[in-house]
Amino acid sequence: MLDAMVRPHPRPCVRRPVGAGRAALGAAVAALLLAACGGSPGTIGPTGVDELTIPTTAPDPADFRDVVDNPWFPLPGGATWSYRVEHDVAAAGQVVEVEARVTPRHPVVDGVTTTEYLELGRSARAARLRSRSWYAQDHAGNVWLFGRRVDYPGGGRDPVVWRSGDPGVGAGLAMPASPRVGDGFWAVKVPGAEQTRLQVNGVDGSLETVLGPVANVVELQVRGGDTTLSYAPEVGLVLVDSGATRMTLASAELPGSL
Repeated sequence: MLDAMVRPHPRPCVRRPVGAGRAALGAAVAALLLAACGGSPGTIGPTGVDELTIPTTAPDPADFRDVVDNPWFPLPGGATWSYRVEHDVAAAGQVVEVEARVTPRHPVVDGVTTTEYLELGRSARAARLRSRSWYAQDHAGNVWLFGRRVDYPGGGRDPVVWRSGDPGVGAGLAMPASPRVGDGFWAVKVPGAEQTRLQVNGVDGSLETVLGPVANVVELQVRGGDTTLSYAPEVGLVLVDSGATRMTLASAELPGSL
């Protein structure tokens, strides 16, 4: 999905954008924390996400692989994660635990075969918020979010569903192949619904996790808010921190990675 300066052939969904722009915010994260949007940062150089059109509304299936193995966003078959959610102020109905896994399903969205990532958010009342997100990785290593379905417990609220290819909707960028400090990009841009814009704040952080100390942590910030998301190599999302709410990795099993 990079242009001819990087790859030997151009792709329809890759162009030089007028302004620089670049999970993916997992659906459980979107449900727990208020996503925000912001303006685009200035161009930093001729690399990073500068050659990508984000969101992309004309994906070429030939641009994409059948696996997602970006170091900071791995989705191997059978992988599972669990997270503990802590709130500054306890309130009935708040999510306290998130379970996530890669399912065997590979839905075709906007012509591209995706990998399904399922999240279950459990509240203190045992209610389950169910979310399915669909990701695909291009040959350059960028991970794209092609759609999401969120089902609310109790049936009192209609599911929220969007897919790339819907009117005015394209695939957003979940994680770039080579994160670069200062890059900003749309993870989700659905008119009248979910919108999330992220910026890379760091690429060489370190964290103490349930798996031990990890280095080369990539930190993304939700533009227009205080929420940060931290991704560890070969693990994926390890921490979401909004100040008032923290979602911390409690366990992970990634076949072939850990």
